[in-house]
Amino acid sequence: MEDSFPHRFMVSETSTPLPIPLIPMAEHIDIFTHARTAPLIDDPNGTIARLIDDGSFEQACTVPAGSPATIAALESNGRMPVDGLRSGMAVSQVVVSAVGLAFIALGVVLIVFAQGTGASVAGVFIGLIGALLCGVMVISVRKRVSTVAELSKAWDNGWLRFAPARVGGVWISGVTRHGNQREDRDTEYRFRYRALVEVYPTDGTAPFRFHSSEFTALADRHGRPMGLKMVEGPLDHFEPEFSNGWTIARWIAGDSDSATITTDLSLAQIKAALAASNPKAGY
Repeated sequence: MEDSFPHRFMVSETSTPLPIPLIPMAEHIDIFTHARTAPLIDDPNGTIARLIDDGSFEQACTVPAGSPATIAALESNGRMPVDGLRSGMAVSQVVVSAVGLAFIALGVVLIVFAQGTGASVAGVFIGLIGALLCGVMVISVRKRVSTVAELSKAWDNGWLRFAPARVGGVWISGVTRHGNQREDRDTEYRFRYRALVEVYPTDGTAPFRFHSSEFTALADRHGRPMGLKMVEGPLDHFEPEFSNGWTIARWIAGDSDSATITTDLSLAQIKAALAASNPKAGY
């Protein structure tokens, strides 16, 4: 089931922004922690891939830069432009790779040391699963590491923008059902969500809105996410009772359609950047 959020609730990203709020002091702010990381670098409209292909990131960006305080806060609290391992790998990729290698090792042990045809067959099967996991991870890691390297050039040449973003109420954008097809039997539902996000740039440009990429969250059988507030109407997104807190958004300078909150920044970087944004009018 795709995009189950009623169309009458949808809000245009280009609609007139709400009055710019004051950002609470960082020690009191609610941080939106979902959709923060992903195995692959989030590129909502393909801008990153396009600019990599045409070599734009090799040149210095001529668009005005963002807040020096925000940039310093990000750099002082983690790696840039994405936090994590020096290699550029995502933690989830490391975990899955380790699981794949463990499966291969177990398969080899069963084939070599276990007695009986059944154990050997099980070893081959387990080893193949491990090899498949490792193969998929090789492709995934190569793509991510390559993109991170290009994104680092973009960061060094001033193409990336990071700024405070307020996350509104979420809605169900899709659901996957696992298990028995009968409703009265044991069935697992996995819900996916989106949220409307309002960004407050620090480079002098106007605030703008965009819809987040899909993300998952723990939820009950009816799709009510734990710890998140679901929107109920088209005007509810940023009402206090539906707001889901703040995070940092990333986009390519001059292209708000490339904005994402799946930045792969650490929580420490997000908190520091929000604090550096200074709670005053205009942010």
